[in-house]
Amino acid sequence: MNLFREVDELSFRSERELRDQVALNPQLLEPGLRLYEANGMSGVEFPAGAGLRIDILALDMSNNLVVCELKAGEGQAEAVGQILKYMTWVKLNLCPRHRKVRGLIVCGEITEGLRLASADVPRLTVLRYCMSLRCNFMRGAPQPETRTTPGQPSANGSYRARPRAVRSPGR
Repeated sequence: MNLFREVDELSFRSERELRDQVALNPQLLEPGLRLYEANGMSGVEFPAGAGLRIDILALDMSNNLVVCELKAGEGQAEAVGQILKYMTWVKLNLCPRHRKVRGLIVCGEITEGLRLASADVPRLTVLRYCMSLRCNFMRGAPQPETRTTPGQPSANGSYRARPRAVRSPGR
């Protein structure tokens, strides 16, 4: 008997929620990714001059700087200009010559405009996040009907998850 339900097609309500989750678990974006820290400042909402703030500034396994621009919903083409501005600031202000700077745009949906705008940008990767919620039922408790088709709720409101992993080509 299936003792759990899963719900797919969830999204963050705000960029702040997404940022907080990435800050707690940066390795979800990339194995070995960790928050940048210097002079008592964290890589979360990192100040980038002229009133600008980088959503997440991180270090990869090779100690290269990674600028993360987060979009809770659709990622638009304008995000490419935004992250390039941040990447340039980091390169000019924080990056010793032996380090590289690259960018990650993380969003709930990748629009055609974002796909086209980012396609030939070196050292930029676009990621689409996917969330799911899993609820385990207690053994011995009455079980609700769990048979559903992908993306269609059953009579009790449960959903069958559709696993997805989408990664836009980047460099």
